[in-house]
Amino acid sequence: MRKELVELKWWKREKAASPSVQMRSGSRHPFGMLEDYVPLRSGEVRLYRAVREAVPVVDAAIYKLIRLAGGVTVSCGDKGAEATLREFLRPDGSVSHIIEFDPETGKRVKEYGGQGYCLGSQWSRGQAWGLYGFTLAHLNGGNAEYLDAAEKIAANFIRHIRPDGLTDCDFCQPKDEERIDNIAGAVAACGLLELAKITGKAEYHAAAVRLVDGLLEHCADWTQNSCGLLTKCTASYHDDGAGRHTNITYGDYFLVEALAKLTGSDPMLWR
Repeated sequence: MRKELVELKWWKREKAASPSVQMRSGSRHPFGMLEDYVPLRSGEVRLYRAVREAVPVVDAAIYKLIRLAGGVTVSCGDKGAEATLREFLRPDGSVSHIIEFDPETGKRVKEYGGQGYCLGSQWSRGQAWGLYGFTLAHLNGGNAEYLDAAEKIAANFIRHIRPDGLTDCDFCQPKDEERIDNIAGAVAACGLLELAKITGKAEYHAAAVRLVDGLLEHCADWTQNSCGLLTKCTASYHDDGAGRHTNITYGDYFLVEALAKLTGSDPMLWR
């Protein structure tokens, strides 16, 4: 792996000493196994060292990921975003949830329905990830193609916002099926607010306000009787056991982030 592939432009390592628990030698540190793990090349080892010094990651989780994945490969740049544009973004502005690629050739193998209603449908949270993801990709890289993709996805998402400001779990689900996903609305609101600032288009801001108002009016529980704020998060259309109309913690995070953007107090953690 060439050195330039593993250098993160936004990474600025401070010279100040890190906590000793994270700076022990590899032989004594719980992450020491990573340094001797054969599939990891020098650049990847350096990246893991940087990550472990900055973030208190649980070593057991890292070990499990290595065992499940069979190895780790790290690369930086826009290849992932370009592949998403090429294979995930559909002509109507919707995005696929899961695409399988051949690990050797990088070519598309097949599409999966994932957590949505069916193959080819529109899992709403996936649409929201695409909307906010390409918006952030443009903010951080300045690529006009990413902004164009974000606006296409935004237009499709806005068309599917319910009259009450909420979002169905899948935009193609049966009309008589009540499955709502608050996370999709919260994430999309964040993306739309950033798009409004970038483009100056009032319709994006108005759509974001509709989404936030819908969440606050119909799905926010501010009492101490709930484990979180949002009450109608749905993990997967066909798996009620994973959570249907319940609280999922990171949905609350994106709701708070959207509120911070609306009040001008967003720290822009993704920049």
